[in-house]
Amino acid sequence: MRSFYRFRDRRIDQHTLVATRRSKQEADALYRPVGSGPVVERINDYWEIDHTEHTGVLAVDGATGLMIGHPWVSVVLDRCSTMPVGFHLGFDGPSIFATFECLRNAVLPKDYMREAYPQIENDWPCFGLPRTIVPDNGSDFRSSHFMAACLLLATDIQYTPVAKPWYKGRLERFFQTLQTQCRSASSARFADYYRRARRKQPDQVSLITLEELTMLLHKWIADVYAVSPHRRSDGRCPRQVWENSARVHGIVPPPSRERLFSILSLTEFRVPHKYGIEFLGLRYNSARLAKVRIAPNAPKEFRVQIDPGDFGAIRVQDFETGEFFPVEVDTSQRGIAAGVTLHQYKVARALVRNTPDRFSSDADIAKALVYIMEYGRERQGKGTQRERRAIARHTFKPTHREIQQQAGAPGHSLRSVTEEFLDGTDMPVQDAAAAPDATVGDTLVPPPEDDLDLDAEARRLGVRSDTIRDMGDGDEQK
Repeated sequence: MRSFYRFRDRRIDQHTLVATRRSKQEADALYRPVGSGPVVERINDYWEIDHTEHTGVLAVDGATGLMIGHPWVSVVLDRCSTMPVGFHLGFDGPSIFATFECLRNAVLPKDYMREAYPQIENDWPCFGLPRTIVPDNGSDFRSSHFMAACLLLATDIQYTPVAKPWYKGRLERFFQTLQTQCRSASSARFADYYRRARRKQPDQVSLITLEELTMLLHKWIADVYAVSPHRRSDGRCPRQVWENSARVHGIVPPPSRERLFSILSLTEFRVPHKYGIEFLGLRYNSARLAKVRIAPNAPKEFRVQIDPGDFGAIRVQDFETGEFFPVEVDTSQRGIAAGVTLHQYKVARALVRNTPDRFSSDADIAKALVYIMEYGRERQGKGTQRERRAIARHTFKPTHREIQQQAGAPGHSLRSVTEEFLDGTDMPVQDAAAAPDATVGDTLVPPPEDDLDLDAEARRLGVRSDTIRDMGDGDEQK
């Protein structure tokens, strides 16, 4: 009988054998023909974005030294040069907050590196606006907030088929390189070896904080990965490919930092009252909001932009001028909103509502935030890795964006940053105030938001128009 099965197996191809014995997915991974994918001839034409769990390191709390778990890394990769354009590191996992933070880091110049990380030798020259961005089908990428942000950045979205990660093959290969090369020696996992040697597991000796890992990622990208020759690029390093394409084709200048933070925010529509605009129990009011609310032909609803990383202020659109102006939270609620993320605030509010014996009303949200912080400090280093990461998400502050905002002071123009990394070579980069129809090389500069037909673009991209509708005409909204 054994001879019969051996004779039968010789007549069946290997793909069919593995598919029937294991799974079709594993058979495709082993025997599916692999090609080079679409060819991109210029930088910033084709960006790939995704999240991954960085299993090569284990993060600890910088104050207590207690272990938290594996952080999540969100990366944007330029397909032409295989250069990472931006990243975000944290414990949020795949979320709209991590996606927007990653895009902010990708679009803006990395002029914060010299002041924040002087030990890094090279700079990171990547920035600009993409023509096309390629995500998977995660809920954060399918959300109306992500679609509306790409619409305002004049960026097309091309979703990959479900459960086919090789449609973002360059990024998946980058993740593999990241996992194997960028790791802390004290937190590399060799579980079998430690079990055989009867030594402590690596999660008990890991000594790298999230801030140190952020510095290591910057250093690895700028000093190791960007200057390493790649076989796909005929022996050239990703930095050379990026700079050569930048000299020939130019770079579309990104919007200002303030406008980019406005675009990469959650968009809601709210009715203003005499006490201001209410969002999740928080009240936002100002003198300008009161003036706009009672203006002639004022719409019933106003477009509001919320930063998921800080609830201290929102931005409201002036229906006459189209610009957004900041409105701060009420003074009595500043302690529970300033510096608090959307996730942290929602957790505290849910805790208040679900434990009426401990907290009486929404006024006790400040107490709930303090309780969560104390509980997090008490539970650090305990429980499963999933529980430790959840606690870290409740208690950690987005420090990475603070480093970038500190470096965003006036005096760093896009032209000076670009010419500096190109050693003074002239290249076709326009100022941010370029005309809407102007071109950089042969790349069209996206028009400002006021010149976009939002309804037409929404229909073209399949976005719900009620999430991005233009509130400029007050008569139609009455």
